[in-house]
Amino acid sequence: MHIFAKTHPGLGCRTSRRSWGTVHIGLTSAATAAVLLAGGLAQPTLAAGNDETRVAWGYYYPNGNGGCENGCFSNKGVAGISHIGTGLYEIEASNFYVPGPSDLQISSQGFAGPANCVTSGWSFSDDYYLEAYVNCYDLSGNPADASFSFLYQSRDEPFGSADKGIAFLLADQPTEASYTPNLDYQYNSTSATNTMVRNGAGSYTASIPGLTKKGGNVQVTAYGNGPARCATSGWSASQTGTSVNIFCFDSTGAAADEKFTLAYTIGEPLGLFSGRRLGDSGAYAWANKAQRREKYAPPRAYNYDGFKTGSLSVKRAQTGVYSVSIPGNLNGPYAPAELVTADGASNDFCSTGDISEFWNPFWVYCYDQNGNPADSKFSVLLQTEQITK
Repeated sequence: MHIFAKTHPGLGCRTSRRSWGTVHIGLTSAATAAVLLAGGLAQPTLAAGNDETRVAWGYYYPNGNGGCENGCFSNKGVAGISHIGTGLYEIEASNFYVPGPSDLQISSQGFAGPANCVTSGWSFSDDYYLEAYVNCYDLSGNPADASFSFLYQSRDEPFGSADKGIAFLLADQPTEASYTPNLDYQYNSTSATNTMVRNGAGSYTASIPGLTKKGGNVQVTAYGNGPARCATSGWSASQTGTSVNIFCFDSTGAAADEKFTLAYTIGEPLGLFSGRRLGDSGAYAWANKAQRREKYAPPRAYNYDGFKTGSLSVKRAQTGVYSVSIPGNLNGPYAPAELVTADGASNDFCSTGDISEFWNPFWVYCYDQNGNPADSKFSVLLQTEQITK
């Protein structure tokens, strides 16, 4: 949960902002991070009625250089990543506190082998710095260094319409039969309130009222201090809104009640913010033909190209390995974030591919519980700031 405090417990008083990529011996485990996220001190307030959207995204390589390799993006300040322990990372972004709800999505990068990355929460320091935590694990559930992409957003104003918008929530009561997720961590661009239902062990349905058009994109990230995984098992629209089904698993692959963050977007890039320089710099697709060998275009309702160059296409390169292409010569100068969520009732999981300034096409790697390549449906999303054609 959010903390608004002058010092980090266990780290002492900070007199200067640290250099990203350095290792901090004062915080060396996910358990310590949990202590930081357990507080609930008063938050500052800003004037109501202002659009104070904050978004940040980027990716991390554990190659000794630290930081975000080619840099992270923030729409209001500077962002970076620190490696603070085995499998434990801190994302920071300056000038990022707003009183509106916020969300964090994480995807591991699987080109070097299967890994699982989750978020253990986010907080704010007294100088408006976002401090978000990522925990990564190997197949056995042990902390392990890994590469990952992230996308953070905070919003405080409605926008869009019934067929074009964004919603997110933190499902933090995994054993409750039904509940309304914490209003401090949920958002709906139609001003409606999202709700949750538990269907059984590890099985949930999120209701997103107001967004009634068929299609869009779903991303899910497990939340907590353990190696859980969550995926979508489909979503559908009705006259009242969109329903999203979620399955969660523990490190053994068994269905398990777990906390998670969920983000949904339709007709917009997930990292949408006012004042963006080159329009809708994002794209998404639902890859719904896991074993098809020929290149295909995902269904139009689930196929969004904010660059307006045409429909995305998906091609299976080999078992569990897929390329996703956006038409046109779209690349750099800034590397994007790529998010992916497996789609289905099994405990298969998917990771993103290698990300650099040459990101089109981008890649998805899917695995079974044992880390073997496995064909899977998936929901994939790309977000970037600028493009060159």
